[in-house]
Amino acid sequence: DRQRRLCRRRRQVCTLYEICVAPLFSLTFIPAFSNMTRLQAYADRPFKRGKIHISAPHMYATVLEALDLKSGKSFLNVGSGSGYLSCLAAFLLGEEGVSHGVEVSDFCCSFSKEKAKLWHAKLLANRQVALRNGEQWAEGSVIAADGISFVNANCFDIDVLSAVNTLKYDRIYV
Repeated sequence: DRQRRLCRRRRQVCTLYEICVAPLFSLTFIPAFSNMTRLQAYADRPFKRGKIHISAPHMYATVLEALDLKSGKSFLNVGSGSGYLSCLAAFLLGEEGVSHGVEVSDFCCSFSKEKAKLWHAKLLANRQVALRNGEQWAEGSVIAADGISFVNANCFDIDVLSAVNTLKYDRIYV
């Protein structure tokens, strides 16, 4: 199928690419649904509506592969925008992991919080249905409600000395 061919052509890990275009992710984060935006959610190209920008799915797969996120680790996304990458990361980090986003735009930060909450609820509902139907559920793909968060701030205003002593992240994406 088209996704697998694209994945092979770009020499990426198919499972990461498939996660990046999964309806649970893409349709949750694409604003203002219409037939056209639903089609755009599955295209391998960037999407922009107003202040919300979502990169092409292959870019997220490439970034996630390079970050090599492992279950239980911590991730900081500076300039988290729509929150899409942070939620993808949270999915890979699992229940014991932490994914934090810092975003300077109040609008984008609010959007991220709203969509992450919606995405988390959908994820848990899908998991319940899958388990009820006796289907396999990917290990590490359960996310604690507090495992992902966003803060509206300017990364240049961070008290670096305080942060160095209190917070440590396994991976940081800027």
